[in-house]
Amino acid sequence: MAYYDALIVAWNSATQPPAGVTGSGLLAGDTTAQKCAKINGWTMAGPAKQMLVNSTVIYNLIVISEYTALSAANQTIVNNLLSMGLLDGSPGTNVRSRIVQIFPSGTQTFTNLSNLAKTYDTPTQDWCFTNGYSTLGVNGPGNLTVTDAHNAGLV
Repeated sequence: MAYYDALIVAWNSATQPPAGVTGSGLLAGDTTAQKCAKINGWTMAGPAKQMLVNSTVIYNLIVISEYTALSAANQTIVNNLLSMGLLDGSPGTNVRSRIVQIFPSGTQTFTNLSNLAKTYDTPTQDWCFTNGYSTLGVNGPGNLTVTDAHNAGLV
């Protein structure tokens, strides 16, 4: 039963979904299959990872009209960064600092790059993956079945 401990705790949690979990909560009227389907869709925060990105990804997120409006000096900085090939845009790096200075909050380029950065800074993982259950990968979906609920003694 130890294998199913996290499932049992989540299934019986008074807070649905459980704290730290994003997704649809389990309801008293749900069938076992519906509860399993909801759990298979749950996500939670994963560990931050280094933001190593090919410069073409960054280039394609830059709005050309915003780039064109930059001063020649800032265009040169952007060109130099993009010429590096592989960029480390992790928090605290010079690459991130320079890009944020050049494309400040309020620009579409900043929004585009921020959305990319979030996938590295605050990634999500499939709940089943995080808890060692059957899944289709780190980003899921989970692959729990009614049989798992039976084996856990939940039904």
